[in-house]
Amino acid sequence: YVTAGADAAEPTACDRIAGHPQDPDGVGPGAVDDRWNHAEAVAACRVDLSRDPNNPRLQFILARVHYRAGELADSIPLFEAATEADYRHALFVYAWLLTTGEKMAADWCKAADLWHRAAQRDHMNAQLAFSHYGLNGKFDGCATAVEPKEVLGFLAKAKAAPLQLSFHRNLLVENLERMAREKGAAR
Repeated sequence: YVTAGADAAEPTACDRIAGHPQDPDGVGPGAVDDRWNHAEAVAACRVDLSRDPNNPRLQFILARVHYRAGELADSIPLFEAATEADYRHALFVYAWLLTTGEKMAADWCKAADLWHRAAQRDHMNAQLAFSHYGLNGKFDGCATAVEPKEVLGFLAKAKAAPLQLSFHRNLLVENLERMAREKGAAR
């Protein structure tokens, strides 16, 4: 999978204007959605992507820009390309968007697969999301299995992440660990 170390460079104009501030593999500080000029972000990201067309970080950022503007025809192929390259934050964010049903039909099974792949690649928020929604039955009937032992491993990694967990995240982790142990014991 792609990480900042394998894909890092100086921040591009696309990164500076519209990079996601919580992207663990992002380059630069990122930008909050409502603080960018859409036309400027699209133009910068298209130029940067034309110079590096297979860069999943840039694909993800441009997908995000188009999605926020409701431009799904432009957004979805870029999200798909970034997730095919296993770009962790694209896997996490696209899965989240697929669960909302906000601008596209909800697809919990595809979200399960994407979150699972991101969780396996140590994306902490994906580890928590996969564990939470999986243990609460949202992925029942999906091909992606929710195995209690694997969930406990994801939660242990999330707890050990260098980013200090907040009080609320610690509560979530403790609750999910209890649920995973109970589900494992019931098998």
